[in-house]
Amino acid sequence: MIFNLSIKRENTLGLRLAIFLTFSFLITSIRCRAQQLEMSLEWICSTTNTADFQIRLTNTDTVPITFNALIIRGIHASNLTTGAITWIALNDNTIPEWLNWPNAGTTNLPYISSQRKLNFSSGTGIFTSPTAQAIPSGAGIVVGTFRMSTTTTWVPNSNFDFVWEAISGGVVVYVNGASTVTNILQYIGSSGQYCSQCLTVTASSAQPLNLSAPTIPANQSFCSATTISDLSAIPLYISPQIASILWYDNPTGGTALNPTTLLSNGTYYASQMVNGCESATREATIVSITPSTTNTTQISACGTYTWANNGQTYTASGTYTGITANCVIETLDLSITPSTTNTTPISACGTYTWANNGQTYTASGTYSGTTSNCVSETLNLTITPSTTNTTPISTCGTYTWANNGQTYTASGTYIGTTANCVTEILNLTIPPSTTNTTQISACGSYTWANNGQTYTASGTYSGTTSNCVTETLNLTITPSTTNTTQISACGTYTWANNGQTYTASGTYSGTTSNCVSETLNLTITPSTTNTTPISACGTYTWANNGQTYTASGTYSGTTSNCVSETLNLTITPSTTNTTPISTCETYTWANNGQTYTTSGIYSGTTVNCVTQVINLTINPNSESTISVSACGVYAWYGQTYTTSGIYSNTNSNCFTEILDLTITPSSTNTTTIVSPSSFTWGNTGITYTSSGFYMGSTVNCVTQYLDLTINSSGISEEEMVLFSLYPNPVSEGLTINFNGVSNEEYLIVDNFGSVVKRGVLENMSTEISVSELSAGLYYFKIEGTKPRKFSKIN
Repeated sequence: MIFNLSIKRENTLGLRLAIFLTFSFLITSIRCRAQQLEMSLEWICSTTNTADFQIRLTNTDTVPITFNALIIRGIHASNLTTGAITWIALNDNTIPEWLNWPNAGTTNLPYISSQRKLNFSSGTGIFTSPTAQAIPSGAGIVVGTFRMSTTTTWVPNSNFDFVWEAISGGVVVYVNGASTVTNILQYIGSSGQYCSQCLTVTASSAQPLNLSAPTIPANQSFCSATTISDLSAIPLYISPQIASILWYDNPTGGTALNPTTLLSNGTYYASQMVNGCESATREATIVSITPSTTNTTQISACGTYTWANNGQTYTASGTYTGITANCVIETLDLSITPSTTNTTPISACGTYTWANNGQTYTASGTYSGTTSNCVSETLNLTITPSTTNTTPISTCGTYTWANNGQTYTASGTYIGTTANCVTEILNLTIPPSTTNTTQISACGSYTWANNGQTYTASGTYSGTTSNCVTETLNLTITPSTTNTTQISACGTYTWANNGQTYTASGTYSGTTSNCVSETLNLTITPSTTNTTPISACGTYTWANNGQTYTASGTYSGTTSNCVSETLNLTITPSTTNTTPISTCETYTWANNGQTYTTSGIYSGTTVNCVTQVINLTINPNSESTISVSACGVYAWYGQTYTTSGIYSNTNSNCFTEILDLTITPSSTNTTTIVSPSSFTWGNTGITYTSSGFYMGSTVNCVTQYLDLTINSSGISEEEMVLFSLYPNPVSEGLTINFNGVSNEEYLIVDNFGSVVKRGVLENMSTEISVSELSAGLYYFKIEGTKPRKFSKIN
């Protein structure tokens, strides 16, 4: 089977590598199972002018696989380097029984500088079938290691931009134990071949170019009393991809130091190692040793002590070592005395002031006081809130209070005894003895609420005594009379005499004033409403009351014979709708059927309070004629004309252009030339050195074309991009089969030399839709640097 493999990988420096490789394998059955083999591309090392990589094959199937041959062909970027490119195979595969492949490691492999192309094949194969050593199931081997070199440096050194070229070939297999080998073709689309997914491709992690020394601090200081276990005591600022660090005692040459060597005063140099590549430069750091000294602090504390030097808390006496700074060792000489507590219980009313600390407390609780000789004073305080109980007393003359036995003759607030934080208070009122006289005027008779007595004659009467006040009634009696009022009203009537509203006829009693009783003799006539609905534009004047209204609403008018007039008004705002019209010569307005011949503003009909208006502009007509001769077709104002004739176009400014067109049919004449070298075309006088389809001059609508094939002896049929087209003639889809690499650009050119379609051929068999093209003769061509052939398509 043939495997055309694509590998794409990017590293952090922008290295992009796409590989198309063709491998041949001997396998044990006719059909491959999915993910039978895994191929990995692994970068080993890279410098400013070299780049090493290896290819590893891993058998992921359950049966052994025999590797046979390898083909590598690739093109690198045009700006990769200013120097010359060479490449070699390092010949360090992991199976010693293999034949001498890939040949001698010091011999340069084939390279075509004009095409920037690496070009190598193992030719006769690594093994012969009878002696083939299989790759066991689950095992992996390196099948080849390679180095690219440049005589200068990579430009830019972060972008190799290789595209490896797919090569046609086959896989040699024994089918069902046969004695002869069979070539099984690569799986392609719907052609029905096998092994579309027999291989999995992986890539290694990124490998940087041009390693630099690690970043380290310029100066490092250590104390002589500090034991430095190894060189890792010097901090390094490196990326996670660094594999290892090497230390030296000189900037160049020498042997790497033992990592466990103790340091002394001096300068040390660090380099980094990645995948077997060591950085070309080393970074220096100066190490200095300062003798250590001791500073002792003496402290006495109660119970515990927290040392600010190291944040540690100690509960026992002793000598402790803290944090060393600037090579000074801090020591704490600590004496701890046990802490004790003395508690004093106190009960108080309201507040309490403690003599121990002079603090005044208003709530119960346990409080800490001063500490002396590691004895902490504690107050256990109970506060009972102070309250008062007030007794109100009102009496005449004097009052003796049982709480304290005191006799009081005047009103006031008096304080008695206090028990259980409650203070008794007497609120005493002693009013003087007085007489209160009430003046009353009444009609006919009067009943006095003070004593319940009813009186029918004027006079002065005595009542009861309360709160030291004796009540007296001074009474005047007036005889009662009646006054009747006659009223007629609509619907309802509210009587001012008593504020009552009545809805029915009848006789009603009102209030009495100056012993005169008011009576209402009422006649009610039912009220009705007459509503008039009106719709108007803008404003409306109501004849009922002469009022003019400008807004919709319900309005009340006059009332006659208990009938109220109401207006239900709908006002629609009057508006105009103006339409601008610009036309040539005349205009007939559909709104009113009028025809206008002059510009102006005209009013039409009014519907639903909207009056239609047109702003009319009448423009005079003008015209101009042009004569044109063209080949094949002629485009004018968006229209394409293929026949002679008289055509017109009128624009918005009433200007009419007339085209007098003469069409001469276009044709082409193609000269086909095959030359072993360059060719000079008499039509243009130009000398061409590469194959191509070239357009010459056009005379009398005939365009000359040159279909040139340069077939130099230095180009093989294998390296020429050959292709075939079918069906031809074509109407819908055109299939292209070619022997180039993927992503080739193609062009379709018409008889006039114009490119009518372009695209990219992503596979070696690609179908292109041409249904959008008109019937005619076209030319198909593939772009690129290699020699091309051309075909005509109908």
